[in-house]
Amino acid sequence: MNLIIQNTKAILESRGLKQKTFAQKAGYSEQQLSRKLAGHSPITWEDVLKIANALELTPNDLYGISVEEKVSDLGEPELKDGDML
Repeated sequence: MNLIIQNTKAILESRGLKQKTFAQKAGYSEQQLSRKLAGHSPITWEDVLKIANALELTPNDLYGISVEEKVSDLGEPELKDGDML
């Protein structure tokens, strides 16, 4: 989950959001969020969803996965004789 922590911190900084304000929006106390972002408290899937929703992002955004990357990772389909797109 270090990637979630790094990306969340970077997004908060780039948007000029204070941890206290964001914590309230995400449904955490300031101390709870601080512990999670410091790596002292585990980040669960529920936390990922709460953080993403509060930032108006998707969980993929927090993981740094874009739709374009997922599509390009699929590569070109292999067609056989008679296959149609």
